[in-house]
Amino acid sequence: SNGVLTFPMTIRHQAEASIATLCAAFDMREKLLNYQRDFFVKSAAVASQSAVQGFIFNGRGDKARAYRLLENLLAHKIEVYHLAKDTKVGKEKFSAEDSFIIPLNQRYYYKVLSLWETLAADSFTEKKFYDVSTWTFPLAYNVAHAEVKSTEGLIGEAASLAFPEGKIVGEKSNKGYIVDAVALYSHNVLSALLAKGVSVKVATKPFKSAKQTMECGSAVVEVANQPISADAIYELLAKAAKENGVDVYAVDEKFDSEKLQLQSIRMPKVAILADKGIKADVMGEIWMLLEKHFGIKPARLTFDSVTKKSLAKYNVLIATHGTLPKKHKAYPALRAWIENGGTVITTGTGFQTAERAGLAAIKRLPAPDNKDIVERIAGAIICGEIDATSPIGYGYTSKYLPIFRKGPQAYNEAEMKGYSVPVRYTSTPHLSGYISEKNIERIASTPAVMVGKFGKGQIIHFGDDPAFRSYWYGSTKMFMNAVYFSNLY
Repeated sequence: SNGVLTFPMTIRHQAEASIATLCAAFDMREKLLNYQRDFFVKSAAVASQSAVQGFIFNGRGDKARAYRLLENLLAHKIEVYHLAKDTKVGKEKFSAEDSFIIPLNQRYYYKVLSLWETLAADSFTEKKFYDVSTWTFPLAYNVAHAEVKSTEGLIGEAASLAFPEGKIVGEKSNKGYIVDAVALYSHNVLSALLAKGVSVKVATKPFKSAKQTMECGSAVVEVANQPISADAIYELLAKAAKENGVDVYAVDEKFDSEKLQLQSIRMPKVAILADKGIKADVMGEIWMLLEKHFGIKPARLTFDSVTKKSLAKYNVLIATHGTLPKKHKAYPALRAWIENGGTVITTGTGFQTAERAGLAAIKRLPAPDNKDIVERIAGAIICGEIDATSPIGYGYTSKYLPIFRKGPQAYNEAEMKGYSVPVRYTSTPHLSGYISEKNIERIASTPAVMVGKFGKGQIIHFGDDPAFRSYWYGSTKMFMNAVYFSNLY
C-alpha cells in the first residue's frame, strides 16, 4: 500500500501535473508548433486526393434536428454550407431549401472524417476502449446523408446558426388546426395547448388534409368547445410554432374530424427517481433533455418518498439505469399507481422496477463473460426498426433508427408476456463501432423498446440510453412520445 491518499493531496497532484505540462509545452514549443503546421499541411494534401469530397445532409423534414447537428458542427469550427442546388445521390434526394454540405477540403479534414465516418466491426485491431468506439454524427442525429465525389456547383452560402422558425400555414381558421408530428419540438406546441386546458387529440391513423398526408401522431386542435377563444388559440399556436420550429396547418370548413381516428392526450406530470444507486450521469441526461429542451421540470423522488400520496401528483415516473433496491416499501405503492393509470418509463436496469413491483418481468438473454474484453460493448451504434403506427414511433419518417448501444444487454421476448415491441433491432443490426460477432448475433431481431400494459397503466422500457451524452437527438422523439402518448396504449 502507498498509504492514504487525501483529497488535498489529489488537488496538489493535479496542480503539479498542470504546471509541469505548461513548462514542458514551453520548452518544446518549436517542436510542437512545427508538428501542428506539418499536420495541417499533410491533411490538406490528403483531403485534396480523397475519393469523397463532401457530405450532404438534411433533417428528413425536421429542420430543428438539422439545426442541432449544425450547432454541434459549427461549435467544432467545421465549415458547413447551404446546398446550392437540388441534388440526387443514389436514391436520396436533397433539396437546396433544407440541405447542407460539408466539404472535406477544409482545415479540419480529419476532424470531419472522424465525426462522420462509419466503422466496420472488424476494422478494429484493439478491442479495449477508454471510451466509446464511434460517434458518427449523421447516425446520432438521424439525418438523411450522402457522400459526394465532387462539390463543384454544390457549395452555396456559408451556414450560420439561426433556429428555424415554424409558422401557421394558411389563414386563421374557425374550424381547427393540425400540428405537424415530424418536428423535433412538436411536443412543446402540445404542451402550450394543454397548459391552457385546450383539448388536443392525436391521429392514430394517417389522414389527408391541407393537401398533404398527415402521419400518425399529428395533433388535431378544434376551435369549438374549448376553454379559450378562437383568437387566443390562433395566437397561442402562432407563438408556440414560431419558437419551436414547428409548422401548424389551418384547416378549412370542409375538415371533418369525425372521419378520423383520434385519441385525447394528457398533460404529462413527470417525476424521476434520483436516489442512491441511480447512475447520476444517465439520470442527468434525461433530466437535461426534459428541462432544457421541453420545459418539463421533473420532480426528484427517492425510494423512501415514493408513496401512494406522493405518486398521486404525477402520471409519469422515470427510472433510469442503476442499482435498484431488491425490496422496498415503495414497490407496492408503485404497482397500485401503475394499475390505476400511471406510466413508468425505464432505461437500462431501470426495468427492474416492473419485476420488483410484482408486475410481469422483462427478461434478458444470458450475457457473455464480462471478463472477456472482446465481448464488452464500450459504445457502438446499432439499427432499430421502428413501427411508426405505434405511439412510440409517431413522427418518424424513416423505417430505421440508429440507436446507441453500451453494454451487452439483449432481451428474451419469448419469456416476456404482456409486452409489445414498437422498436426492435434488425436482423443485421451493426451500423458503426466495435461489437463482437457473437454479440451482434445475440442482439439481432431482439426488442429495443418494450411496452407492457398493466391495468390502466403501462411500463415502457428503453433497452438503451435514448439521450446518450445529450447529443443523440435521433431517439429524442421516441422518448418524448413515451412521455406524452403513453396513455394511447
